[in-house]
This record gives sequence, C-alpha cells and structure tokens, in this order.
Amino acid sequence: MSTINPIIRRSHTKSKNGCNTCRARRIKCDEFRPHCRNCSQTRRRCRYPVTDSPSATNRSIEKWRDSSQPPFPFLELPMTPSWHNLSLGKLRHMHHLALMASMLELSKTRQFCLWWSEITIFFQLAIRFDFVAYAVMGHSAGRLALVTKISSAFEDATRYRTLALQGLNSAITSFTKDNADAILCASLCLSNQEHDWRSWKAIMEGTSAVICEMRPWITGSVFSNYLDHAGCVNPQKRMPGVRGSTMTFDGHGEIPNLKSLVAQAIGSLNMLSSCSKDTPDLSALVRHLRDTCRIVHERSSDWPIEKQFRLVHPFAAWMDKYTISYFAISEKDTVVLATLAHFYAVVVCLALAFPEMALPLTTTIRLKSIIEIGQVFGSKPPFFCRGCREVHYQEGMMAFPLNAVHMFQGVRGCNLE
Repeated sequence: MSTINPIIRRSHTKSKNGCNTCRARRIKCDEFRPHCRNCSQTRRRCRYPVTDSPSATNRSIEKWRDSSQPPFPFLELPMTPSWHNLSLGKLRHMHHLALMASMLELSKTRQFCLWWSEITIFFQLAIRFDFVAYAVMGHSAGRLALVTKISSAFEDATRYRTLALQGLNSAITSFTKDNADAILCASLCLSNQEHDWRSWKAIMEGTSAVICEMRPWITGSVFSNYLDHAGCVNPQKRMPGVRGSTMTFDGHGEIPNLKSLVAQAIGSLNMLSSCSKDTPDLSALVRHLRDTCRIVHERSSDWPIEKQFRLVHPFAAWMDKYTISYFAISEKDTVVLATLAHFYAVVVCLALAFPEMALPLTTTIRLKSIIEIGQVFGSKPPFFCRGCREVHYQEGMMAFPLNAVHMFQGVRGCNLE
C-alpha cells in the first residue's frame, strides 16, 4: 500500500491589515498607504478595507521620529534628530508626501509630475529650514483635505501655511545666498496654496524679486536648471507682445499663431473627451480644460488681474478637484498620460495669453514634463482606445502639447530639448 506524503506548506507571517488586492492574491502585504509596494510594482489597484487602521504607516512614522532614519532611501535624506521636533501628527504629513513620491519612483513616473521630479530638493531644504518644512506640510495637508474631506486636514493646512508665511517673511528680511533656495522653494509651495488673488500676487512678486537677486550665484542654485531657462523675471518688465494687462490675439500685442494653437487645443481635447468618457474624474478634467480654452479663444478684450486669476489658478496650482491621481499616473495608461500632457500644455497657453499670471520657473517645469511624456509616446506603437473604440497614433495625441512647448520656447527664447 502506497504511502501518501502530506504536503507541507511553507508558513509565513500573515498581514492582518493588508489591502484587498494582496488578500485576493494570497500574498503578504507590506501595508504601506495609500498604495502598498506589491500593487505599485505590479500596477494593480490597491484598496484597503474601510475599517483598517494604518498601523504600518504609524509604525513607519514612529520609527522615523525615534531613529531619525528616513524610511525612503531614494530621497537621500541625512539622519536628522526629531525632524525639527515635529510631533507624530506633523511628521505624518511629511511621510504622506514621501510615500506618494516613493510610489512614483517605483513606477519611474516622477518625471511626469512637475516638481515631484525634484522632490528630493524640497525635502533636503525642509531639513534645514523650518518654514520650508511647514510649506511642504501645508501642501500635503491640503491635498489630504481635498481627497478625504476631513476637517482636521483643512485645519492643519491652514495652520501650516500661516507658519510657513511667517517664517518666509522673516527669512526675506535677512535674504542671503545661504537661504535663497529655501525662500524660492517655500514661495513655490505657498503660491499654489493661495486662493486669494491679492495674496497670490504678493507671493509672485516676491518670488520674481528673489530670482532677480539670485543672478550673481544662479549657477550654484539647486534650481539652476530652471532658472537658467527662465531668466530673470522683473515684475515691471513685460514679455514681448504684451499690451495692457494681457496678451491679445490681434493688433500690436499678437503672438503669432497663438489663437491657432488654442483652437488646436480645443480639437485635441474633443478627441480626449471621447477617450476618457468611461473615467469620470479624467473626463471632468478634459471638459474643464476644453471649456477654459474656449473662453480664452473667444475673449476680445483685456481682463483685470483678478479675472485672470480665477481662470488660471485652478490649473496653475499643484492640486485641484480635478487633479489626476498619482496612482493612475504610475500605471502609465496612454490616455492618462495624454491628458496629463494636455493639462500642462493648456497652462502653457494660459501663460502666453496672460503673462502677468505666469512665473517662468513654474512654466518651465511643465515644458520639461511634456517633453518627458512625449519621449515615452515616441516609443509606443499605435493603440486601440477602449473609450472611443478607435486606433490612435501617438504623434497625433501629442501634437498639441508639443506645439505648445515649441511656441513657448520661441517666445521665451529657451530650449529644454
């Protein structure tokens, strides 16, 4: 009689609070939030049960505070005792931002996401300067507030912005080569968190003045790659082709072919509208971009600065209610990347149409991201779109964004390629 040998299964420590995806795959989850590393590496949807507690996140934050050892090696952060003596609640916002950067790093998509490609600079400056740390935490808390609708996150965002502004104003009074990059970094963070045009304008004018004062040591700045292309921005100096307070489409203030570029944007966004119709958030963003382009295309007179702000700021900010999720970007979906490139390109068009609303430093980083996305598209074959049920060629989907880059480069005299 034959002997049946029992099958001995290899045991492992179970994850009690893992995501639903890892549970369904019967693999151990590392419980990282908002997306575990298993799902990030395999580009799967990562969803946690509502009743779960972020125990792994808490443990990671506590270890960071107690050991001074940052949990994200790619950020290249030195060991810094207690991170400005931050409480666990404050350090949680730094951890949240670093966690999103880690997800983008794992998927090699940080270069598509504006300043996320330079997030290491922001964290390294935050180590040295409290007001930069508060500006970064304000951004993180603000995004959490928009996503979760938790009132405490809104309160945190307001409090951190106030502390950052106080520290920034103090640093400006003692402006030196040593704190110039920190002042510029905090100004960039805060400018995208302001919702009042007067406060925003004050920060923009201050940022432009900082860039001008940095001219003697511009090559030593951590932002030199962008400052070299942006040049010195004088608040009193207008770009060529400006008449009154806005860039017009006709008369002596015309930028050649700008109106044609905006018309091309409308047509390209109409195509994307069909492609993204099955994804509500993406579809809403495309419609908003298209409606904005129509408003710009049809306007016939100069606008006051406050009206420009209301139109431009939702797109110029790092986050708004239509912001594409970073997880969707990390999946490298063709329609998502095309929409992201159009998002940046529309802001470039608005920068040309309303020069007083444009800070060259923030526009230049958008040009870089469009070029990076264009390089990815250049290596892709034609694909069948599940949304519109048609075959698309990559050069057609990227025609408008790349044309926007070329026009801005021609007007500003810069070249990032």
